Amino acid sequence: MQDAAHARWFSSIYIRKWRLPEAGEPMTGPLFCEIAITRQTPIEAGEVDKIMDGIVGPSVQKFGVLPFETLTGVFEKQPYQFVGPLQEFPALAPARYLLITHWPSNDALQAWLNSGVIKALSQYGELTTNVSISIKHDPGERKFMRKDGLQREAVHA
Repeated sequence: MQDAAHARWFSSIYIRKWRLPEAGEPMTGPLFCEIAITRQTPIEAGEVDKIMDGIVGPSVQKFGVLPFETLTGVFEKQPYQFVGPLQEFPALAPARYLLITHWPSNDALQAWLNSGVIKALSQYGELTTNVSISIKHDPGERKFMRKDGLQREAVHA
């Protein structure tokens, strides 16, 4: 089914898998940080620009966020993704947004989270933060797996 979907509907696909750490487990990078912003109404477009350009962009650069890679060697122009309002079922909030970043270490991530960014973002809604660690696969364990075992991807012509 995956092969058929790749061949028929997708020109490319990438999958990285993350999991929540066990209690007391060392947090080694790369780390995936997801900050959810929930609120009663959607954020105005101008306010989204203020969040990205005034809060998120400058702060992630200062603390060493990883570039946001999609396919191997293909990077987003900014080192994060901000999406929303999400259309999800079941709806978890009237308006919900996600800020997604990747970090090289827990020290860098915690420095960013403790820098005041959470306080600044909290003026836009209720925040929840989840940090996950990557799942790394052994060579040959999965089809289309990158050599480092961190990502599965397929590109079709």
